[in-house]
Amino acid sequence: MKRSVIAAFLLCSMGIQAQNVKLPWTQEFTNEQSLDRFTVIDANVDDQAFKFSNTAFAASCVRTQDANDWLLSPAIPLKAGKTYELSYTVSGETANATETYEVKLGTNKTVEALTKTIAAKTNAPADFIEKQTVTVLFSVDSDAEYYLGWHFNTEMQLEAGALNIYNVALKEKLGNGVPAAVANAKVTPAPNGGHFADISFTAPTQNQAGATLSALSKIDIFRGEELVKSFANPTPGTTLNYTDSNVPNGKTTYKITPFSADGEGASTEIDTFVGVDIPAAVPKISFTYANGKAHITWEKVATGANGAYVNPENITYTLRRGKATEIAKNLKSNTFEDTPPAQDEQEALAYVVSPVNEAGEGERTYSNIVVTGKPYKSPINESFANGKLSYFWLVDYNKRSRWTPFTTNRAIRKTEMVDLLVSHPMVEGEWSVLETGLIDLNQATDPMISFYYKTHQNSEDVFNIWVSKDYGTP
Repeated sequence: MKRSVIAAFLLCSMGIQAQNVKLPWTQEFTNEQSLDRFTVIDANVDDQAFKFSNTAFAASCVRTQDANDWLLSPAIPLKAGKTYELSYTVSGETANATETYEVKLGTNKTVEALTKTIAAKTNAPADFIEKQTVTVLFSVDSDAEYYLGWHFNTEMQLEAGALNIYNVALKEKLGNGVPAAVANAKVTPAPNGGHFADISFTAPTQNQAGATLSALSKIDIFRGEELVKSFANPTPGTTLNYTDSNVPNGKTTYKITPFSADGEGASTEIDTFVGVDIPAAVPKISFTYANGKAHITWEKVATGANGAYVNPENITYTLRRGKATEIAKNLKSNTFEDTPPAQDEQEALAYVVSPVNEAGEGERTYSNIVVTGKPYKSPINESFANGKLSYFWLVDYNKRSRWTPFTTNRAIRKTEMVDLLVSHPMVEGEWSVLETGLIDLNQATDPMISFYYKTHQNSEDVFNIWVSKDYGTP
């Protein structure tokens, strides 16, 4: 029952606002949501802009004329006096065209603000087979929030093309003399949902070049952005301990940074969960339906969504009919009987359960589907007239493509209009199921189904047909 969400990108300057990125930062473009924090600018307004490509698995921009398109990073806090290392993997689309690009930096997410050149205009590798990872070093003149911008700027060629950006990464490049990272760093949350954490680590003994450190000026511990402890002049190689009290409930990140006379050393970050976790999702919920009543059962939860502490005795359950209709809450048992509204018209009935404790509500788990209502009498005929469904049908799918009513355009086909149902699987393992509603076959002695279908020639797609009393998926 879960569905993937298809993100729509405007072909103009846009971007979903989010918190600044933290270094080191890496972004792989593996799905549509990978671009949510980026800004896309179609500078020449040709309806071509960077978007996710599910064939290249990249941020991709198609070119049919002169390209003038930008992909801008989220805001990145950078400091003067530091050296940063940017790397990204890039390629064109075809060996029959040569794509060009440049990388710029600025303090605002507009084309005009991107004034610092990070990578001058250059040719991209021919295609995904030849894709290359490019690494450049740069620095900034002042402390500020900056935006990196990849500018696709190929001039028009006979062959259409595209620029693909597969991943980006940014980190601070440390000097040889600064301290190496601390060793044996460990954060132990308080047991039983307590709100403190024990932190321990060993002070570094070497600098980034591997030479022995003679002294450390300090080692700082941050919880998030807050400095919670600073050890002054610690001896290299000593084990240090600290208990952080009154830690807010939830996920937190500790950062441990050593300093010497040569400057700030390599930081160590540890993510942990302190306090009471929200419950993990219910592993399974199912129900049976008979005589107008639904008997629902589900498995109880005894673990936290983040692997942290929960008290199973404090977990209750909220039950919904469909996605929105709450029918019970604060349930301690794992069974419930519901009497959904009776009606002749068929509909899909399903239930959703979520666990709740003092930390919040866990993820929802969806049940099986049962079709209710008055069964159709045979014979029935469905022509998908005018691209619409005449009866109740169930449509399910696991990725993007699904069965969709469709009417062909007479102007395109130069023939009569045709009403049909279409599904176009695009990736291996993708499926879509089309199921009728309930059909009464009690009086049928030799039931038969007939239909017209068309598929691609030389296709390896599989087309299955089955009859069942219950809803099913492949």
